[in-house]
Amino acid sequence: MTTGYGRPRPASIRELTLVGAGTPMGELLRRYWHPVGLVGDATETPKPVRVLGEDLILFRDRRGRPGLVYARCAHRGTTLFYGRVEERGIRCCYHGWLFDVEGHCLEQPCEPDGGRQRERMGPPERRPVLPRYEVLEQLDTGEFIEADDSSLMPEVTWEITDKGVKAVSDRRLPDGTVLHRISEAVLPTLRVIPNPRVAQYARVETIGWVLPIDDTSFRIYTAGRVRSPGEIASVRSRLNGKLWEALTPDEHQRFPGDYEAQVGQGAIALHSEENLVSSDRGVALVRRLLKQQLEALAEGRDPIGVCFDDTAPPVPFEAGNFLIEGRHAS
Repeated sequence: MTTGYGRPRPASIRELTLVGAGTPMGELLRRYWHPVGLVGDATETPKPVRVLGEDLILFRDRRGRPGLVYARCAHRGTTLFYGRVEERGIRCCYHGWLFDVEGHCLEQPCEPDGGRQRERMGPPERRPVLPRYEVLEQLDTGEFIEADDSSLMPEVTWEITDKGVKAVSDRRLPDGTVLHRISEAVLPTLRVIPNPRVAQYARVETIGWVLPIDDTSFRIYTAGRVRSPGEIASVRSRLNGKLWEALTPDEHQRFPGDYEAQVGQGAIALHSEENLVSSDRGVALVRRLLKQQLEALAEGRDPIGVCFDDTAPPVPFEAGNFLIEGRHAS
């Protein structure tokens, strides 16, 4: 009786079997056209498609053109599964970058001149023509082909403070007044965001701590000044008449918000895939500030925002919504 003991470990001819980007066979196959779905699969609802080891998004813009694009937005890497299909293409739910059906970036909202990096993004140049096959071109009598199955943009500035990073946005309203809004990211994990009901002009009412649970999950704790119980919970937004946790997967796709935009970047963002632009200055400043604090600890210094004086006064915040009369904000 024979035995399998001692047999060498089975192996494959990797150059013939691996099809991911960068592999020999993957690069060969990427010189050709491939079917990725049926006509009915390309609709105004983005559809995830996995092809040759890559995650893509299939859709049809409102001009009727089918599109197949890289699943992650070229800006901050969130998924276009939650994107909004428009006449000229698909718009990312996070910062509103618009991509056409061939992956060209058409718009980068809040960027000077609509985005100066737009022309640097797009499909490879060595794309062959779509092949035509005689069996599908020459039809006999009676035969046919069947397949089998924009807002009011603010002027925003950022700066590092003695507590963290401050963002100041000024929206010039039609009546000549300016909505002056200040938000702060404060170390260690505080988000100091003004009331989302921007018609309520006042200093910030609540603060939130984003507590890391582990490398890929967190919990948010919020506390603030209220006049009656339940006020903090009452500001929670509703989409399609429901709170976030009550939405179906389909509704999450049709009504994406902050959560979808953020988790769409992945459990840990792929920073090498990002293309930061001028409107990301705040993000860059926060990252720079955190790196500076790591350097401070390595050198034996205390990070910013820590205090050892129990008689020190409460930490003040600048955050809030303020209405400034006239046409000039300070």
